[in-house]
Amino acid sequence: MEEIGRRARLQMSYEGEDISREIAKHVTSFECVDNASDEADSLKIDLQDRERRWSGPWWPDKGAEIFASIECLNLRKRGERMVYPCGIYTIDEISASGPPWKMQLACTSSSVKTSLRREKKTRSWENTSLQDIAQRIAESHDLELVFKASNTSFNRRDQRKQSDLAFLQDLADEAGLQLKVAERRLILFSGESFDKQDPSLSLTPEDVNGWQFTSQAHDLYKACKVGYWGAAEKSFFTYTYTPDNAPETGQTLQINKRVESRAAAEKLAKAELRKKNESEITGSLDLMGDPRIFAGNTLSLEGFQALSGKYFIKQVRHAYGRQGYTCSVSVRSTLEY
Repeated sequence: MEEIGRRARLQMSYEGEDISREIAKHVTSFECVDNASDEADSLKIDLQDRERRWSGPWWPDKGAEIFASIECLNLRKRGERMVYPCGIYTIDEISASGPPWKMQLACTSSSVKTSLRREKKTRSWENTSLQDIAQRIAESHDLELVFKASNTSFNRRDQRKQSDLAFLQDLADEAGLQLKVAERRLILFSGESFDKQDPSLSLTPEDVNGWQFTSQAHDLYKACKVGYWGAAEKSFFTYTYTPDNAPETGQTLQINKRVESRAAAEKLAKAELRKKNESEITGSLDLMGDPRIFAGNTLSLEGFQALSGKYFIKQVRHAYGRQGYTCSVSVRSTLEY
C-alpha cells in the first residue's frame, strides 16, 4: 500500500459551498459512523481554533447542512481513485473549549429530521399494512420509501405518545425487519435477504491491523414458540419455528406478544429467533481506510481458520485525521434462516 503512495483527503461542503481547502488545516479528527440499522448515521468533526475563526466569524449554524466524502488515491494500484461518500448531515451540537482553543461539531444524518425522531404523536392505524404506514410516514417527512421485504397486514395498531421513528421501529422489530434512515430515504429490509448478498469484498489477516472475535454458546436458541388467537376458531394456538440449521444446543425461545394470525405468529417466531441467534459470532476489524466498506453489506473473511466465512457488516467507522484514513468495522456471522 505505502509503496504506491496511498493518500487520502477530506472533501466537505457547508450549505452547498465547498470548504474543503479552508477546513483542511483545521481538522484534527473526523469520524463518520455508518450503521446498518436501528441507529442514525452520525458525523463528528474536531477542529483546532488557534486563529479564533471558528469561535468568531466562522461560527457555524445549528441545523446547517454538511456534505462530506473521503477521497482515497492509489488504494490498490497506482492511479486508482475511490471516494467514500459519508453523506449529508445537519449540525446538531456545537462544542467549544480551551485552552487550546478548539471546537467539535456533532452532526446527524440530514434524513433524520427532528420531527421524525422527537415529535410525539398519538393516533390509531386501522386495516392497513406495514408498507402503507411506512409510506405515509415517509411522505410526511419528505423521504423516499425503500421497502425490501414481504408486507405485514394489521387490523389495528396504536401509536401512543411516540415519535414516528420510534413507532415504525417497533413495527419493524415485530415484523423482523431492519430500519434505516439515510440519504433522504426510509429503508425497511429483511435481515435474511441481506445476509444472502454476495460479499462486497474479501479480507485476510494480512489486510487488517487488528481483529477480535467472540463466539458464544449462551443465549442461543434452536426454536421459537409463539402463542396466537385464532379468530375463526375462537381458540388459542401455539406455533413453533425450528429451522433446519439452527444451533444444535439451545433452548426453545418463548415469546409472549399478541399476534392476530398464524401467519403473523410465523413471522414473529422467525424474527425473534434470528434476533437472538445473530449474536452467536461477532467481531471487530481495524484496518486502513477502504471506501468499499459499507454497513449493510457482507464481506468474506479468508485465512481466519475456524472464524473464516461470510459476515454481515453492522457498523463502519470511517475516520480521518493526523494518523491518516482508517476504518473500524463491526460484524456478525450471517444466518441462513
